[in-house]
Amino acid sequence: MDMESAYKEALALGFQPGSPLDPEKQGSHVSLRHPEVCRICKALIDPDIGATVVIPDFREPDNIRLEITPLYTTYTELFMAVREIRSVVENKLFLKYSIERERVT
Repeated sequence: MDMESAYKEALALGFQPGSPLDPEKQGSHVSLRHPEVCRICKALIDPDIGATVVIPDFREPDNIRLEITPLYTTYTELFMAVREIRSVVENKLFLKYSIERERVT
């Protein structure tokens, strides 16, 4: 799947790009915006949901970031993470989680 197709699929799921689209301005992570991203992140972390636990980086107010570092992130892991995000959103698995943020101590 090329980048344009990936963005079209993300848009169809309610995501907006959070990372710059210009390759010259992109960093080593992908950032996607979604109004339910807090609850999506909770579902991704829950080992009782889906086939793979994904540890995303939630950024206020509506960004999910995935770090892509070839030294420790494989193509397969990235594919699995995207598959889990799609499953959580398509199947609305995030709806069982509260919109409230938990405190980290």
